Amino acid sequence: MWPSNNLPPEHDLHVQDWIRQYTSNGDVFYDIGANTGMMSKVAMDSGALVIAFEPVPSACVEIGKFLHYPHKIINCAVWSESCLLPMRLYPESGQSEIGDRADSPIEFYTAAMALKDMHLPKPTILKSDAQGAEVHILKGCLENGKDIVLNDCKVMILEFYGPGIAELGTLKKEFWDLTKYLGFVQIDKIGRDVLFVRQ
Repeated sequence: MWPSNNLPPEHDLHVQDWIRQYTSNGDVFYDIGANTGMMSKVAMDSGALVIAFEPVPSACVEIGKFLHYPHKIINCAVWSESCLLPMRLYPESGQSEIGDRADSPIEFYTAAMALKDMHLPKPTILKSDAQGAEVHILKGCLENGKDIVLNDCKVMILEFYGPGIAELGTLKKEFWDLTKYLGFVQIDKIGRDVLFVRQ
């Protein structure tokens, strides 16, 4: 597991740069799939209020070493519906995956449900690193087809996890359709990380 006080792997340096470029005092940063909170720390240091969503308890402990009130750490996964799903947790790396080799059912929330039930502020910046679950996460921002989470969001940094999305067939097209429907346009892409800004 990456220690919370170390920089992330080199391939994530561009994500840090994007966060620093677009984040300032008063922003609300949703870190979905926060792992040990490397990007949460960058956003916090840039002046944002951070809401970190992470399903792996040991990763939440790492985040808690530097992220304190008024910031929030929410030990759950984010999905297109609120439910229990089988998930395998890898405490040593802070990674997790949905699948048959699951350790136990994990609680999943939609972003819309978390926003309302947990009385969270709406994000102005959203970062998602959920290895193929981005379509589900974006769908969870909608309620009856209406965006109730991202209205104030100016920037999204999404990991477009090609292999995971390809395995799920039509989700690849749906990823791009959803970002457009939500009012965002791609302005940069490095590796599998895509930077979107509101049109």
